[in-house]
Amino acid sequence: MSRSPKDRYPSTAALASDLEHWLADEPVSAYPEPWSTRTRRRIRRHRTLATGVTAAAVVAAVGLWIVLATRAAAERRAAEGRRREADARIAEAESYERNGLIDSERDHRKDAVILLEKSRHTLAKLEATDRLQRERLARVTAELASLDRENGNLDHAFAMYREAIDTYA
Repeated sequence: MSRSPKDRYPSTAALASDLEHWLADEPVSAYPEPWSTRTRRRIRRHRTLATGVTAAAVVAAVGLWIVLATRAAAERRAAEGRRREADARIAEAESYERNGLIDSERDHRKDAVILLEKSRHTLAKLEATDRLQRERLARVTAELASLDRENGNLDHAFAMYREAIDTYA
């Protein structure tokens, strides 16, 4: 019992009412309930609704996880396809170089430049976290710079060499 009269029940009927509320698992006027107690009480009273909301949240979370996992797998497959495409273009450009077609024939040199540009563009789209991919991109960029230098385009060649160095670093 409180010492201050204003903190006491005004009548025995108010005390009896609070006792009845407490026995019925309802809020009482003697003290404010914490939100956790109110929430537990509401969940106990509305079990069907609480179960339905929980089930819907679980289904939504699983659905979201499935969508995100599917999207990530598709992105990995697309990145792998771009890597394979870049590897094929690099191999084709390297075959031009190995067979001496870049140095001997001007038309083949243009083809090699186009292939190297496409390879560089494809490699640049890939994530640069892989060291091997960065090395390939730097090598292709340096090869393009060499071709630009041989064609007399020195400013562009210098910029391409600088880009190759920055890519490799």
